[in-house]
Parts: sequence; structure tokens; C-alpha cells
Amino acid sequence: MNKRICFVTASPATVDAFLKLHVLSLANDNDVTVVTDLSAGKLKVPAHINQKNIYIPRKISLFSDFAALLKLYFFLYRSRFDVVISVTPKAGLLSMMAAFLCRVPLRVHWFTGQVWVTQSGWMRSLLKWCDKITARAATNILTDSQSQMEFIIKEGVTSEDKLQIIHQGSISGVDLDKFSPDAQQRCVAREEIGVESEYTLFLFLGRLTQDKGVLDLAVAFQQLAKVENDVFLAFIGPDEDGLQQEILSICNDCSDKIYFKGFTDKPQYYFSAADVFVLPSYREGFGTSVIEAAAMSVPCIGSNIYGLSDAIIDKETGILFPCQDTVELQHAMSRLARNPDVRKAMGREARLRVQTEFSSQLVTEKFISYIHSKMGQ
Repeated sequence: MNKRICFVTASPATVDAFLKLHVLSLANDNDVTVVTDLSAGKLKVPAHINQKNIYIPRKISLFSDFAALLKLYFFLYRSRFDVVISVTPKAGLLSMMAAFLCRVPLRVHWFTGQVWVTQSGWMRSLLKWCDKITARAATNILTDSQSQMEFIIKEGVTSEDKLQIIHQGSISGVDLDKFSPDAQQRCVAREEIGVESEYTLFLFLGRLTQDKGVLDLAVAFQQLAKVENDVFLAFIGPDEDGLQQEILSICNDCSDKIYFKGFTDKPQYYFSAADVFVLPSYREGFGTSVIEAAAMSVPCIGSNIYGLSDAIIDKETGILFPCQDTVELQHAMSRLARNPDVRKAMGREARLRVQTEFSSQLVTEKFISYIHSKMGQ
């Protein structure tokens, strides 16, 4: 039976990166609409998928937030959707509230990490309270990892009976055709970065922010480079907190071994160059970049936090270390730098795990089955 389904997210990049296959699959048998910020242009999706431009600010802005809530309410009220699915914190809060007021029968929010984990004081309380409102307004809640589910139950965000994960976790899985080892691409990418084949290249790929632990990585690498001559480090991603100069200052003695590149829409190109992916993040819902790297047979060193502890199997597909412990991070990097056979074995296990548990086709199939079950189909 054809249903009217609406996806809501603050950024079109979220649709492109994580939701497109879900949207396309549901649109085969349903009337699907995507609500997001289309000020820069429409999404590249088939014409039968409807698009609605509503700006939802990422940061707190009472006037803009209230305006977005009103727009969402009137749009949902007129459209009479059967299902509303939201991703990202602010989009979830506003769309779940609007869908609740419009009495949309099935209201699903997908938690992909809690922004308040690294906050303190009144800001932590406020942001946590917003997540509680989102969960209360929703009929069903998804998380993208088992450990995240356990965390939000422990923190009292919502009750266990509302929660579920899709298969083994991840919001979208990995496109195994796109993320696959490529020897030729590896040579080209390493030549661009300036790293010879016999050297060990550590890679960070993501937003350069303090919450991602990039300064911890700089400290650990600076110590590592004192004892290991054949190591290099690449930072790939937008410098949102203006940290490049601070990183170079920390790594003053080894700045010639560090490479920076801003935003890329081809992460697989840089993963192909890497020997080890490093994600010393303070908060992650799951760690999509970890399984993308894993799909390319690149092991990961990650902080032992909820989310990453699901994406990495310690000492099998990578190494987990205590969050913010730069000494242990350096030790993990040193171990993999000195043992190419170990990191190659971990890379093989990492790719095999992704092939078995996290292919994008499998995750989408499980998600569609979940939505159909909740719609009573």
C-alpha cells in the first residue's frame, strides 16, 4: 500500500552522504518527500521524489528555530504524511515536535550521536533536554550503534521499548564498489601527499575540531616522530575550528611530515593512500569513516568511546585507546608503524567485517524492512 513518507534533515549533505539509498528504495513503492535546506540548489534525485526547501539552523537561534518549526508544522499539516523520518539533532527536535502536533502516525528519529556529551553545565542540560523532547515526540527511535543505545538509556533520554538499531549499526553502511582497495589510486594519492611507498602514513579524515581529538593526535604524532623517522600524518577535512596553525605549532619539529587538505568529496581517494586511519574523537554515534576506511583494508586507531567501540574490534580490525590519552595513542601508532604485517592483517579483517555486516545494500534492506514493519506492511 502506497504511503506518504517525509525525510527531514538540516543539511542536504546528510541526504547525499547517508540517506540517498534509503530514499530511493522507499520511493519505489511510496510517495517520498525530502525536506532540507535547498538554498544552494535541489538534490540530485529522480523527479518523482518531492523536495521541500525549509532552512533549519544548526546552532541555537530562537527566532530562526521558531520560524522553522512553524514552516514544518504547516507543511506537514497540509501534506498529511503517514511517516516522518528525521536525522540530525535540530531537524529531529523541530520535525518530531511538528509531526507530533500534526498527529503523524509514525514518527521516527535516528540518533547519530549526542552533541551534549562533551558539554558541561547548563548547555549540557539544555541540549540533553532537547534530545529528551525529540524522543518523547517520536513514536520510534533508532540509534546507529548498540553502545549508543545503551548510553542514552543509561542517561534517561528515552525508554528501551522505543529504541532499536538497524542490523549491526551504522546509518547507511558502505558502498563496497566505491570503497575498495585500489593499488593505482594508492600510488597517485601518496604521490600527491608526498609519501614514498615504504613510509607509514597515518590519516585523519573529518572535520578539524577539538571534539574530533585532532590536537591529541598532533601531540601523539609529535612524540612518535621523535623515535620513528619514516612516519607521516595527513589531515583531510575542513578546518572548522581554525586549528591548523596550532597543530603545526605542536608539531614544530616534524611539520615537514604533516599534510593538510580541506574538504573532499572523494574520501576513498585519501583512504587508499593511508596505512592507518586515526580517529581520536571525543564523541561519535558510530563512526562511518571507520568502516569506510575498513572497506579499503585500512585499520583504525580510535578512542574507546560509545560508537567507535562498535565500529572497531579492538586488536582485530584496529586498536582502541582511552579517550584523550595521548601516551596510549602514541603507543598504538608506534605498534602499527613498526609492524606492517599486523596492520595488514587488521586491514584484511576490517574489510571482511564490512563486507559481511555493513554493506550499504544490506543496511538499506534492513532499514526498509524496519519501516515496513512499523507501517504494518
